[in-house]
Amino acid sequence: MDTTALAEFLCTCLGGYFAIMNPIANTPVFIGLTDGDDAATKKAVARNSILFAFVLIAVLSFIGIFIFKLFGITLPALRITGGIVLFMIGYQMLQGSSSKVHTLRGSKQIVEHLGQNGINVITRFMGLILATIGIGMILAGLDTNVHTLIAAIS
Repeated sequence: MDTTALAEFLCTCLGGYFAIMNPIANTPVFIGLTDGDDAATKKAVARNSILFAFVLIAVLSFIGIFIFKLFGITLPALRITGGIVLFMIGYQMLQGSSSKVHTLRGSKQIVEHLGQNGINVITRFMGLILATIGIGMILAGLDTNVHTLIAAIS
């Protein structure tokens, strides 16, 4: 994989994670869950949540190949399925829904500054990004399968 392709892949992954987590729109949830806690507790909850998410992603990244082999999952099949899932999450966000548990430092100031309308706009924008990434993944998976099918027929 060349440097440009790797950079593009990393940007897509990071953009996807950010859009899925949608920290700006989920800030009110964090505020509600930690309401009444002191600043040190809020920082600890945010830090532990981020650490847990990182460890989970890292572990799954390393054992993913074994899971693929165990269940006979191909990369194009994962791209298509992942694309469908991301598209569905993005579509729900475009409708104004979002997931319920995420964290962000400085959350109270962001909510006060943006207001509910600003958060709604950002949620829909993140949904659009996710839906677009999802469709791109579906197309990439289909493209690989079509090329494989054509090569087998030739």
